[in-house]
Amino acid sequence: MNIYKVSKKITLLSIMFVFASSNFILAQNTQCKSVCEKLNVNLLNTEGINFIVHNKSKKPKPTLIFIRGNGSIPLIIDETLAGAFPFKTDSISKKFNLVVISKPGIPACADSIQHKYINIKKGKVHFINNNDSLPKAYVNNNNLDSLTKRINTVINYLAKQKWVNHKKIFVVGHSNGAHIAAQVAKTNSYVSKFVCLSSNPYGRFQEKIRAVRVKEIYDIVSREEANILVDSIYKEYQKVYDNRNDNVNTYDSDTYFSWASFTFPSLASTLLSINKPFLYVYGTGDVNRLDVDYLKLDFIQNEKQNLSIKKYPALGHNFMRTIYNEEGKAIGRNFYWNKVMRDTEDWLLKNN
Repeated sequence: MNIYKVSKKITLLSIMFVFASSNFILAQNTQCKSVCEKLNVNLLNTEGINFIVHNKSKKPKPTLIFIRGNGSIPLIIDETLAGAFPFKTDSISKKFNLVVISKPGIPACADSIQHKYINIKKGKVHFINNNDSLPKAYVNNNNLDSLTKRINTVINYLAKQKWVNHKKIFVVGHSNGAHIAAQVAKTNSYVSKFVCLSSNPYGRFQEKIRAVRVKEIYDIVSREEANILVDSIYKEYQKVYDNRNDNVNTYDSDTYFSWASFTFPSLASTLLSINKPFLYVYGTGDVNRLDVDYLKLDFIQNEKQNLSIKKYPALGHNFMRTIYNEEGKAIGRNFYWNKVMRDTEDWLLKNN
């Protein structure tokens, strides 16, 4: 396995950055080297950005960049790729250079013995500092603009490599990563197709409202309670908009600026401004993604034909189906990520 570092002209500002971060990068590369060899992946770095590539050949191949959703999880945890890919990678890497990029301020490799983790919300595991806080570099750069620039930097590097077919570079984003995938496709000419997985094109606040109305329909909350809750969501939305430039104070774990960057404008608006072909994938068991069907109506009335939609009956946000026993009690879940990615592969390579 080789560890690569890109040569480039360095400005005074970037010299300062490289000096400050070089020890960290070197430590990460050294730590990851043996692990990457075991996992058959390459750890690369360009302009201070760590990313891994899983591929089977040095010949030019299409490249698939997978963009994870929100969260500060290292790519490699306890010598597994669990933080990088939620699906099996061997079959995909036969057809593609499979790439995933580290989040800002988050190490590429970590283990549960040497590093601390914390379940912040909804069972998600986040990398944290010794003072039990998220790294400042992550908090300050966990927004649509910064993450888009980060991925574009890697794509521009990849497009110049001999083992990359620069005419077949694709981005696939899951959940919050779908927003990033769309913005990358909009701003980077190397990207020819892209895929959005399990994301609401009309935003997280719309999801909140839908969740309340579903509870109202099933008599979980009264009509009066539902209206009060929806009014409170309007106020939250207004607050995020009013504080949209605040990258210090937080709202629900992320800064106001981070929330605003993924909310204004909506993903639907961004998608309507793109002419490249893209695929929108979701499970019909993911109630907050059902508005993808409305996206098709927007494309029809705007006379755009570059949208394809793939639906998976009864699958949830992470393409899982809950298993119930005869008494109706949930006893397990089956995941269908591998099936989804096989179908995604076929769509990306079709007519391309």
